[in-house]
Amino acid sequence: NGIAVGMSNVLFKDNNFVRRLNYAVIFDGDELINPTPDPERIVKLTAGTVSSANDINNNNIVVGFEVKSVNGSKRKKFFVYDMNSEEITFPEDFFLGSASEAFDINNNGQVVGFGEIDAALTGRRTEGFIYDHNTQEFNGLQALLGCDSPFSIVQANSINDKGEIAATALYRGPRKDSRGEIALDDNGNQIIVDLVKAVKLEPIAGG
Repeated sequence: NGIAVGMSNVLFKDNNFVRRLNYAVIFDGDELINPTPDPERIVKLTAGTVSSANDINNNNIVVGFEVKSVNGSKRKKFFVYDMNSEEITFPEDFFLGSASEAFDINNNGQVVGFGEIDAALTGRRTEGFIYDHNTQEFNGLQALLGCDSPFSIVQANSINDKGEIAATALYRGPRKDSRGEIALDDNGNQIIVDLVKAVKLEPIAGG
C-alpha cells in the first residue's frame, strides 16, 4: 500500500540531559506516525532505542517492539499496531519478565518472533513464537513440533501466507574444524556441541 515501517530518531530533552532516541515509525506518504509516543521516563533516560517497527502486512497491521520497564529492568516487549483503529496492543508472551520481539506478520494476522524462556538473570535462552492477532492466541513454537524433533527453535524470522515459517534452530552435533572435518577429543571421541541451522517449519493440523 506504499507504506513503510522502520525507525527514526527524536531529540529528547530532560532538564540539562539531551540525547537522541530511536523510535518506531510508520512512513505513510508525507505523514510520519509514531505508534509508541509515550515511553516511560526511565526508558527514555537509559535506553538508546525505545522501539522499532519491523514489518507491516497488506491490512496495515504493524509489528515490532517497545522497551518497557519490568520489575526495575528494561525489557523489549513485542507489539501489534493497527493503523486502521490506531490501536496498539502488547500481547502476553512467555512470562512477565521475558523480553520479546516480533519480526514479521503475514496477511492472515499471524505474527512471528522470539522471546526469552529462561527467568535467569544472565544467559537467558530464547524460543521462537507464533501469535495469531485475530484469535489472540500465543504459542511457543517448540510446543508445536513433534516430541522427537532434534531441533530447538530459538528464533522465528518470517512467515508467509501459507503459514510456513523461516526459523533459526539449535541442534546437538559433532564439532568440525576449519577444514570441515569432525573434531575429536584426546580419547578419539567426537566433541558434541550446539550447532545452528536455518529451518522451514510447515504447518500441520493440530500442531
